[in-house]
Amino acid sequence: MKTALKILAAIVLLIISCIVVFYSLISNGIINFSIQNDQQSGSQFRNTISIHDATARNLDLKKVYRQLGDLESYANEINDKAIKEFESRNGSTKPFSEDAKKAISFYTAYLVSNDFYGEGLLQEANIYALKAYCNQCRDSLINSIVFFHDDRNSFHFKKASFVDLSDAFHNIDKSEYPNIYKLAICCVTLETMGSTKLQKDKWQEDMSGVVNDIPTYFNDFTRLWRESLAKESSIKVINEQIIRIIDDLTPYDSVMDLINQHIDNILSDSNIPLETATYIKGRFFVSYAWTARGNGFSKEVKPESWAIFRERLDKASSILIPAIEKFPNNPYLPTEMITVALGKEEDRNTMEYYFKKAVTADPHYYIAYRQKQNYLEPRWYGTPKDVIDFGAECIKTGDWEHKIPCIMAVGVYELTTSDFEKVFQNEQLWKIVQYVYTEYLNRYPESIKMRTKYLRDAVYGHQWSVAKEQYRILGSNWDRGVLSKAEYVSLLRQIP
Repeated sequence: MKTALKILAAIVLLIISCIVVFYSLISNGIINFSIQNDQQSGSQFRNTISIHDATARNLDLKKVYRQLGDLESYANEINDKAIKEFESRNGSTKPFSEDAKKAISFYTAYLVSNDFYGEGLLQEANIYALKAYCNQCRDSLINSIVFFHDDRNSFHFKKASFVDLSDAFHNIDKSEYPNIYKLAICCVTLETMGSTKLQKDKWQEDMSGVVNDIPTYFNDFTRLWRESLAKESSIKVINEQIIRIIDDLTPYDSVMDLINQHIDNILSDSNIPLETATYIKGRFFVSYAWTARGNGFSKEVKPESWAIFRERLDKASSILIPAIEKFPNNPYLPTEMITVALGKEEDRNTMEYYFKKAVTADPHYYIAYRQKQNYLEPRWYGTPKDVIDFGAECIKTGDWEHKIPCIMAVGVYELTTSDFEKVFQNEQLWKIVQYVYTEYLNRYPESIKMRTKYLRDAVYGHQWSVAKEQYRILGSNWDRGVLSKAEYVSLLRQIP
């Protein structure tokens, strides 16, 4: 017991000393947060870097499912149904059967959890789906998982690939696969359609017909989402669906406009609980506001977009505020109001009020901490001191299971803007960041997302031994959602 207390005291002293040094560096101008061009050339880590496709990492599926906590039984249930449907359509002894079933199992875990621990579940599902596909598996669900590949940028701009995805969706929609798979694939189809309008100059062929088909696919989306909400009893699962669906569709105004027109119809089923319907509607209008504003800096937003932005945030407030009082045990409602407070330029006391409401309802809700950290960033209403102070509070929780201490690493990275080296090369600040990454990866060593970020930040900080070790572990299995192939290669080339 005494040893544990000594270790805890040492950690607290380390954090305090690092914060003091960091503030001193800021005040003396040693660290600043201006945007500068990165002119580092660096020596070559390897003369020629050849990165092949990611390979299966033999993740322990049982462990992955255990980490789902109270969603484990739900995930097992829908996965069993999906495997049963796959075998009824394809048999169970084909050359591709085992790879296909592994792909489905990893994909299920991804859909249920949104890969909370960053273990590359979608990437792993892609690998097994591709292996099955190469072994002549043409099941619609497997085909769809293949199209979810993280390197699908080349797919996005080829009409034939879109037709393949569209066909896969229509086939799976006629199957007995659980609704969660159908809805996810319908959303990716809509997302791709939205991108045809947003990035029409990148498409290799005329895609006007695809854009015109958006309302038709939206009818399928409305039906599937309504059925899913009516059948689903876990608000945690619904929340993960919302994050995946609405966040992915937010950039595409043509799709979000349709959701706005039909949101009441989507939520009209009497089997959808009032709490769920209220949260979804409020959450939608928060995201819909950002569709109008965009994610750029304030000076980049058009005057007419500001008016629409504020109008939609007011609509979200009118839905969420009464709901917070009516459903005090729901952490998602006040968390959305933190984002509203940020958008409406409300003071810190208002933000803190909603943050307290959220963590009182669920002290482990990571997104609430993340939204507060976002509010405190200097680009919004805080200072570097605010970000570091809050990060220290998050470390003190010791809640690694729910990633709360990781807020410190996220916050420090966000402080850097594009001047990464000035922050990560500070020895005392690096010790704090390294502590967070090390503690997290000791607990979740399969987190390729966190390990990729650790490698990235180590390169920026010229922590070469750390960078080399993380590359040794990652190899070709880095997280494509954190770094593109070009970015990964560029970082590796800086390692001496």
